[in-house]
Amino acid sequence: MNHTMNHTMNYTMNHTMNHTSHTARRADTSRRGPGASAAAFLVLGPRQSLDPERPFRTVRKRFPAGELQKPFFWGAEYPRSLSYGAIGVIVGHEFTHGFDNNGRKYDKNGNLDPWWSAASEEKFKEKTQCMVSQYSGYHWREAGLNVKGKRTLGENIADNGGLREAFRAYRKWVSDRRQGDEEPLLPGVAFTNNQLFFLSYAHVRCDSYRPEAAREQVRIGAHSPPQFRVNGAVSNFEEFQKAFGCAPRSRMSRGGNSCRLW
Repeated sequence: MNHTMNHTMNYTMNHTMNHTSHTARRADTSRRGPGASAAAFLVLGPRQSLDPERPFRTVRKRFPAGELQKPFFWGAEYPRSLSYGAIGVIVGHEFTHGFDNNGRKYDKNGNLDPWWSAASEEKFKEKTQCMVSQYSGYHWREAGLNVKGKRTLGENIADNGGLREAFRAYRKWVSDRRQGDEEPLLPGVAFTNNQLFFLSYAHVRCDSYRPEAAREQVRIGAHSPPQFRVNGAVSNFEEFQKAFGCAPRSRMSRGGNSCRLW
């Protein structure tokens, strides 16, 4: 599965880089007035059949053109690390949903079909307990409540998997397209491109909540609070710790307690 996801991620990112300017221009309604349509999407994969007599043969992902602009997609004039850390992780997140606690129940044709072996299902459930415990231990001060690790499990799996796949795809792009030669750094910024990848990931999750909205998010939301979507995923990822030199078993380096499914 990791090989398949990495191959798909690289194809997806290259497809995004090549087509984003045209798609983003279609979605730019600011110059065309409030009545203009913003229904522009990047569509990945063949179309699904809408005929009830024919089965769904593919799974399709649609990304709004608004996410093909800054701060998600930065364009060719900026280091690719910024785009891979933002829209790249979002793409990886959505693909990982196909293998989360709900998506895993569907087969390659998108049909509800328990295709895993009993042993695989049991091992998967064991591994999810690590992530449930991790996120349940986070206390969101704005809400005055702890995160519901079980309720947010699917999104947490996707956050962690998407981050890993996007980083792998970025490093593969550097290896394949630049023969391992690192991208030029942003002028006046003392960060490596690996560090910029993770900072870009954190940037798109920078939100502010009022206490009432924060409490509602914890009680009924499918996602963890933004700060824990970032810190929870990167503290499980050894490449983040390498990039920033995090001390072992520190707040941002869970070490042997790291949770990983994909």
